[in-house]
Amino acid sequence: MTANALLVTSCLIAAVGCSRPHESVPATTLDMNNLVAAVRQYDAAFGEPPSGDSRAILGALRGNKPRGIQFLRTRNREEASELLDPWGQPYDVEMLPAGTVRVRSAGANGRLGDADDAELTEALTHKAAD
Repeated sequence: MTANALLVTSCLIAAVGCSRPHESVPATTLDMNNLVAAVRQYDAAFGEPPSGDSRAILGALRGNKPRGIQFLRTRNREEASELLDPWGQPYDVEMLPAGTVRVRSAGANGRLGDADDAELTEALTHKAAD
């Protein structure tokens, strides 16, 4: 992944923080896609995805690793260990078996595991160059 792609991802994450309530669903989708893109960039750089719970994964994406490469930037320092969805709840980022990443938002009601949740699950497969 190029530095320009990393910058675009970082800028998109930063822009999402300014969303209005009626824009929450598109903002959540954008955030989740950008989180998956950051995990893909990390995986490409280190040869494996970040590990641990959501806080550890987000910390790794923010550069809290030996090489200090930052794959994800947040809007402010208060979000040092969490990235918040448009409703002010932390995103749940989880690495599943077989190199799959799942990102979830608890939605407007702030509870994971019910109908208003948003979820994105993608495999981190490496595609051969065409």
